[in-house]
Amino acid sequence: MQLFYSPNIQNNTIRIEDEEFHHLKVLRKAVGSELAVTDGKGNLFSARITEIAKHHCLAEIENTTHVEPPTHQLHVVVAPTKNIDRIEWLVEKLTEIGVAKISFIQCTHSERKVLKTERLNKIALSAMKQSLQFYLPQLNELQTFDDFIKATPQNTNLFMGYCETENTQHLLSQPFTYQNSVILIGPEGDFSPAEVQAAQKAGFEAISLGANRLRTETAAMVAATLINAKFEVNP
Repeated sequence: MQLFYSPNIQNNTIRIEDEEFHHLKVLRKAVGSELAVTDGKGNLFSARITEIAKHHCLAEIENTTHVEPPTHQLHVVVAPTKNIDRIEWLVEKLTEIGVAKISFIQCTHSERKVLKTERLNKIALSAMKQSLQFYLPQLNELQTFDDFIKATPQNTNLFMGYCETENTQHLLSQPFTYQNSVILIGPEGDFSPAEVQAAQKAGFEAISLGANRLRTETAAMVAATLINAKFEVNP
């Protein structure tokens, strides 16, 4: 199935424009062609093209299927690496495995101080379509570690990957009390002692991801995969 994306849906009509319209033209779609379209909010529309203009097309919805979101919602919070290619890879893969939200934090040891999310959103959109998913993850702008900690959610499993404590328990040994989870992954210089203390005060549990020392994007992907698997086995 070739999946298209459009947030522009009104009165049973879908408007497809910009890059999605370009893809449609490359595939030589014409008036009368059937399309599968998602709004990134769990809806799959079966539609038929009714009009093709110079910069957009219109399609009439013939059927709508709503896909319920996973009962477990995972929020990955990561300090972006200096090499942007590694963060782009991470956003793509986290989207493919169905992470609900991705946030970026600036820590004491962070190498990257600026992050533009426009391209990251495009990567997430492409990954959502290629993996035939119907929920587009929420990508949040870069914020300071302190600002993120101040807004720590309640009734959520809170974990923080931390390398410096030998006695830290493995992620999979932790109790998962709630349906939603947040995992904090720091920069390659790790969290500072003050950041660890602040996170623990906010309710985060320092966890290990195993004996190997992992790069930032690898740690985030491993943690997300383990947490998702935990809820798939024991929903």
